[in-house]
Formats: sequence, structure tokens, C-alpha cells
Amino acid sequence: VWVKTRQRLEKAGVSHMTITLEPAIGSIRKYPLRIHNAILELKAKTGAPQVKIICHSMGGVALRYYATEYGHNHIAGAVTLGSPHYGTALSLLGVGKNVKQMAWGSFFLRTLREHPRDADFQKKIISVWTAQDTIVSPPTSCKLEFAQNVMVQGCGHMYLMHHPETVALIDNWLREDAREYVVPAAEASNL
Repeated sequence: VWVKTRQRLEKAGVSHMTITLEPAIGSIRKYPLRIHNAILELKAKTGAPQVKIICHSMGGVALRYYATEYGHNHIAGAVTLGSPHYGTALSLLGVGKNVKQMAWGSFFLRTLREHPRDADFQKKIISVWTAQDTIVSPPTSCKLEFAQNVMVQGCGHMYLMHHPETVALIDNWLREDAREYVVPAAEASNL
């Protein structure tokens, strides 16, 4: 899923890493530690005080849950792409705990929205969605109450991350406050 994005970031000289949320059909409640470790690793490698995160689909929901567990001080901002923030009716057809957690009106999503850290973290999010999404149903489920919501026309759930409008939005967002950080020598020797 991230191959083209990684290639683009490498070409632009942007430090990055990708993670897979596993187990694939496990609980979203199991993903925060993996996300936290990846954030700390990227911060250590780059010397940056915070990171920007790009998430696709369930990854956006998992990142919001991470923020309720660990806070969001390590995160400068996030872009979620086609994330079913309010759930998806298609979850009725899937298997796995995480699919059930993404059901429209699920207990998991309701309690996530009610957590005080979630509303605050949403202010750091750009939620990109498409009206042609056939995975997140209804597609407006991708919109968040306190985030900046951006609709991209003419693409589906998977192509949303490679659509030219999305690519331009992400590239501009990454450049907004981009700067090089130097890892202190003592920390660099521990990597």
C-alpha cells in the first residue's frame, strides 16, 4: 500500500518509516504500543521533537486510539486517508475484532469519540475522504468533528492515497514546517 508513497518521500529526502498494524484481524486496542515504538524510533533517528503521521483506512482510527492511550505530544500532525472514523456498514461483511470495532455505532468508536483527548487530537488531523469510497459506507464517516476535512473527487478507497490532489496536499503539508534535525552524537551512537 505504501510503496509509491515511500518512493516519493525517499526521493524528496523526507525521513520516514512505515508500520503494519498486526495482527491483521486483531483488536485496535493492541496497536498503540507498536505505533508508540515506531514514533519513538523515528524521533531518535531524526532528532525531531515531533513527527507527522499519514494513515490509511483503519490506521487513522488506530492512531486516534493511540492518542487516547499515550497522548499526542509526540505528534505534530496527522493526515488520515479514507479512515472510517464513525464506522462503516461494510464491517457487517468482514471478520476480525478490528472489523467489528469499526462497525457503524460500535461501542469502541463511541467511547473513542467520548474520550477527552480525542477531540483535542482531532484538531491536529486533516481527514481526507472521497464520496466514491465503497469501503467506508457512508463515505462521510471519514469526516471528523474537530479536524480539517478535505474531500477528493473521482477516486475510490485505495486510490485515494495516490490521487494527485492527495499527493499535493500531503507534500505541501510535509513542507509546511520542514527542517533538518541533528541527532546528538551521544544518541546517534545508541541507534
